[in-house]
Amino acid sequence: MPRVLSRLILPCVVLFAVLASSASNVHALTIPFKSGTGIAGGPDANVRLLPLATTCPVGYPTVFTNADFAAAYSSPPATILSFIHPAWTPVLACDQTAQWIGVDAQATPLSSMITVPFFVPAPCCIGRATLSICYMVDDALGDAINPGGCYVNGILVPAVTGGNYAVQTIYTNVDITGAVHCGDNALYFYNRDLGCAVNGMIFSGKIEITSCFDAAKPSSWGQVRRTYR
Repeated sequence: MPRVLSRLILPCVVLFAVLASSASNVHALTIPFKSGTGIAGGPDANVRLLPLATTCPVGYPTVFTNADFAAAYSSPPATILSFIHPAWTPVLACDQTAQWIGVDAQATPLSSMITVPFFVPAPCCIGRATLSICYMVDDALGDAINPGGCYVNGILVPAVTGGNYAVQTIYTNVDITGAVHCGDNALYFYNRDLGCAVNGMIFSGKIEITSCFDAAKPSSWGQVRRTYR
């Protein structure tokens, strides 16, 4: 091969390899979650719950702080309901394996903070993180004092709020990139009791994470040129 031609071809081949290597460093992580892993009347294996009041229909009296989220993270398991109110739709259309959960098996009406821990393996470089969820709730996510009913690591996700117990509410690909980090994380729901009759929540969803490029590995076009000029 003529020397001039080789000087033109080799950088192109190497650049293609560099780009291919860079692309291979981008990984996707999907973290599914749902309520009701276990049997009716028993504890949820993956979801925790902290009652926020002792009577109904009282909500949390102040704006949530980091201490409140820490207490919720350390709370005991939620209880899978054995009593499903006749007015409730019993299962989600998006996931019929999810179950209603609450403070106890009989759906006692108390406002609560629901915690879903999740883990992102380290080392990681998070380029984008999104939340998709379908749920039903009695009575609703959030109230006047804490309008947002959904948080990631204590950071409000304002797009996810409201809901009802008859028709599932769906949110898809909500951007939570700035709230997620490597290691232990938590998704929180503030289930506000309003009707003082029953209280519960059922949900299913996923968190999707795409990693960014590892800046230490790919070479630049300038580095390729210096190598083969």
